[in-house]
Amino acid sequence: MADMDTTETRRPQDGNLTIDENGTRASFRVSAIPVIGGEKVVMRVIDEANKVFTFEALGMQERETEVVKEILDKPHGMIIMTGPTGSGKTTTLYTMLTNIDASTTNISTVEDPVEFKLPGINQVQADNDHGMGFGNALKFLMRQDPDVIMVGEIRDHETAVSAVQAALTGHLLISTLHTNDAIGSVPRLNDLGLDYFKIAGALLGVIAQRLLRGLCQNCKEPATPNARMLESLLEGQSLKIPADAVFFKGRGCGKCMAVEKT
Repeated sequence: MADMDTTETRRPQDGNLTIDENGTRASFRVSAIPVIGGEKVVMRVIDEANKVFTFEALGMQERETEVVKEILDKPHGMIIMTGPTGSGKTTTLYTMLTNIDASTTNISTVEDPVEFKLPGINQVQADNDHGMGFGNALKFLMRQDPDVIMVGEIRDHETAVSAVQAALTGHLLISTLHTNDAIGSVPRLNDLGLDYFKIAGALLGVIAQRLLRGLCQNCKEPATPNARMLESLLEGQSLKIPADAVFFKGRGCGKCMAVEKT
C-alpha cells in the first residue's frame, strides 16, 4: 500500500497513494512510524481536481502579489518560502511557477514527493536511495540548461551550497526553508554552512506564510468580539473599525467538525 513495505514495522516509511473514482482524482501522502504497541500512520489528502494555482486563490493582497511578481521577473537569484508544515508553502511555490511562461522558459523542479503535475514543467522526484537527493539532483539539473529551478526544501549543507551556486550563476531558484519567520532564514542558511556575503549576493526575498483560520459558512453566527483583543490588534494602526461592523464566530457543527472559534 502506498508503495510501502507492509512487512516492515521497525523503521519509518513514507509513501504516496492515488485514487481515481467517478472522474475525481485524489492523492494521499502517507507517513508511518513505529510506536509502542504498533505503528502510527498519518495521511495527508491532496485534492488534485480542485486545485487552482493563482495568487487570487491564495488570498494575497494586490500589493503583495505585485511584489512577488516583480521578484519572479528577475533573471537570477534565490527566493525562499518559510512556514510551518501544512501552511501551503508548496501551493505558493506552484503558483509562482505557473505564473512563469513555461513555453519560453526552461523550468525544472526537484520535489519529495511531486504533489501536483504541472504542464510544461520538468518535475523530478527526489530519491535518496538511488543517489537523487535534493543536493545531487540539483547538480544534475544544472547540466540541463534550466532558467528556473524549484527545490522542494533546503535541508542540508550540500543542498544549500548547490542552491546558492545556482542562484549566483544565472538561474532563478525557488525553495523552502524551515524557520519561524522571514528574517530567520538568513541565520538558518548561515547555520547550513553558507557565508553571509554569498547569502547577500544570492537572496532576492523571503516569504513567511501562515494559514488564517476560516469560519464555517454553515454554523457561523454574529458575535461581540473581546474589546481588549480589538485594542491590541489596532494598536499602532491608523485603521478604525466602522460603527456598523458585524463580527461572526463559528459555534462548531458536524459539517466542519470544528470546535467554537471566532
